[in-house]
Amino acid sequence: MLLNDRLRYLNADNNKDWMQVLITSLELTRISWNSDWVGLTTILECCIEKLINPSDQDQLPNKKILDCAHYIANEIEINARTNLEPNYHNRLHISDALTSLSVLLLIEKKRSGHLNSYWTSILLLAITAHDYLHPGGNNKIAFEIEDKSLNSLDAIWFKFSLDEQSKHFLRHIIRHTDPVIVPKNHSLVKDKLFEFNLNWATVLVNESDILASCTSEFGYKLSLKLAEEWKLREVPLHKEIATTRGRKYFLKSIRFSSPSSQILEINKSIQCEIDKLL
Repeated sequence: MLLNDRLRYLNADNNKDWMQVLITSLELTRISWNSDWVGLTTILECCIEKLINPSDQDQLPNKKILDCAHYIANEIEINARTNLEPNYHNRLHISDALTSLSVLLLIEKKRSGHLNSYWTSILLLAITAHDYLHPGGNNKIAFEIEDKSLNSLDAIWFKFSLDEQSKHFLRHIIRHTDPVIVPKNHSLVKDKLFEFNLNWATVLVNESDILASCTSEFGYKLSLKLAEEWKLREVPLHKEIATTRGRKYFLKSIRFSSPSSQILEINKSIQCEIDKLL
């Protein structure tokens, strides 16, 4: 990512159009992906720079958590050099999720005037690691892929001496990215004021996980990539996911609950696309 691109990435200065901030940032990562990939570590560093003050980055346990996130981002890059990535659950998807989370958190910072540096660190690590060593495809039983990721991550948690509470939060958030349980995650925060806690952190990761796929600018191409991945893994729905009917079903099935997502007006954008698909 060129210096000018880095200045434009997540650039919310004097900008009231949050959707444009999101779309511009996602487009910049795609330009890099299709030419000279900047790497997940650089994207993560950009997100940290925008979200957490340097003095807070150096405080424990934030430093351990962020160092761990850097390590995992680098490990994902190293693994991609020798192993074929899934068509959808790859480094670009993790980049999309990191970018989406950062936009939601920047909106929250603007809305409330404050971000909790510990929870922001937890969220950045969780979203970086949530599809660690993803094999492609989908779960045949509940939490199947998430638990495999967590089994591989345990040694990394140990390497960085993460405290037990932080590990509990991370395991819960990553495990609850299983799409089957996402509606329950949203139900736990229904009619609740936003605060930095485990339930809301889980929902923020769920929203960030799919936000790029919910945009009309990038959603259909991502559906095609998921269809390709599922076809290789013999997932029957690969024939449907990238069709008009499949796209419409996906858009009608998802939920956004955070105040940030409401300010972003992603639900309005989704409804506009659904109306065009009728």
